[in-house]
Amino acid sequence: MLNNYYSPIIIYKKAVSGYSDGTYTLRSGNYTGFVQPLRGNEQYKSGKGGEDCTAILYTGLNTVVEYLDKIIYKGQNYIALYTLQPQGISGTGHHKEILLGAFK
Repeated sequence: MLNNYYSPIIIYKKAVSGYSDGTYTLRSGNYTGFVQPLRGNEQYKSGKGGEDCTAILYTGLNTVVEYLDKIIYKGQNYIALYTLQPQGISGTGHHKEILLGAFK
């Protein structure tokens, strides 16, 4: 099972207010998952643009991650780009997958 590979992850919510670029606040809760690098130049295209995805996060259904949230996994920083099937992969209700980019 995927649960055997899960390690702690830290999630910071992106908060944008007024004219600032936004700040990050720690999401409360204990979250686990694991990150697997992607090969090549995978892209998530929303509308006209595309964002390079560098990794994918496998995590439980209860993990709250939104677009542009900061993810820290084993000391590496990532940014959440897109959640694949947030209700569980292929209707199994088991886990969700989140495409990640390099945190800049």
